Amino acid sequence: MYTKEELRLWKILTLISTVMLLVVGGLYVNSTRNNNNNTAQETVAPVEQEEISYLSLWNDDAKAKIELENYMKAITDENSADFIPVENRVAVFDLDGTLFCETDPIYFDHMLFMHRALEDPNHTPSEFELEVVKEVQKFIDTGEYPEGLDNLHGQGVATAFAGMSVKEFYEYVKEFGKTPSPGYNNMNRGD
Repeated sequence: MYTKEELRLWKILTLISTVMLLVVGGLYVNSTRNNNNNTAQETVAPVEQEEISYLSLWNDDAKAKIELENYMKAITDENSADFIPVENRVAVFDLDGTLFCETDPIYFDHMLFMHRALEDPNHTPSEFELEVVKEVQKFIDTGEYPEGLDNLHGQGVATAFAGMSVKEFYEYVKEFGKTPSPGYNNMNRGD
């Protein structure tokens, strides 16, 4: 059995995950709309576009890249035995490195928490939040995840974002995603 505090923490973490899914869903809907708009425009006036290689940063001989490209060719070729009609294609995302780098340099939600605690001029962090920041910083410095950080981080997030509505939190995460991603040129955290 979970204690009341653990149940409360799980509810908060579930809420955060739900908001993150809403953000991703919103980005997907916007990109789909943009693609549909682009398709309509191209029908009226075709525009030459440079081919985009979404796996351009992968090694060409990487087994995973080759298998992924072959799989995509097979499921999108109407003459293939492995063809999957568009309406039957389903993508599943687990937020564990699928939608963003899992730990680059640390988990996205840890970066969000550190931003809130250390960089947000509209938030005054509690002593507890600053202690949690120190634990997250240990993870960054050593690459080893401190024991108990899951719970501490969850509690820190709960206090750092206390009082925000779901919509406010959604907007906050969206704005955080627009900030520069450390270690990359011309890339935001949400890219």
